[in-house]
Amino acid sequence: MNNDHLTVEQMEALLSNPELRERSRHLQICGLCSEECESLHAVLCDLRAGVIASSEVHRRLAVMPERAYRTPRALWSLVAAAALLCAAAPVALHHKPAHVAVVQPPVLQAQAAVSDDQLMSDVQQDLSSSVPQGLLPLTANDAPTQSTGSISSSKENE
Repeated sequence: MNNDHLTVEQMEALLSNPELRERSRHLQICGLCSEECESLHAVLCDLRAGVIASSEVHRRLAVMPERAYRTPRALWSLVAAAALLCAAAPVALHHKPAHVAVVQPPVLQAQAAVSDDQLMSDVQQDLSSSVPQGLLPLTANDAPTQSTGSISSSKENE
């Protein structure tokens, strides 16, 4: 036969349909195409076997038996209640209730009656001195002794 070998599409069609592979005249005549088809068929069979084995392992892992020492739901409820109690106890113990203070009306005190004449005389005395008492210079008795000279007892601004 001449160099007319099977194309990739024809080889794929033969591999996917085993009946066509048995009836193909070209595979019976051409040894090169027959070897290639058998080699590809062996690879596909190995791949199929690997996928089946892998899926079996995954199926066994996915359907694992349930553990026998499973914690009961009541125990989890007790653990949640204990955690809530531990969180709320310090807040409840340290919470001080608001004390309501009794407000009493202020006690009225007798104010000292100051006469108008006394107030006017105090104001006149403050106005008559041009320098307030706190700003007047120190007297000789109050000041330390200085050799430069004496300080007058009071100065008035005119």
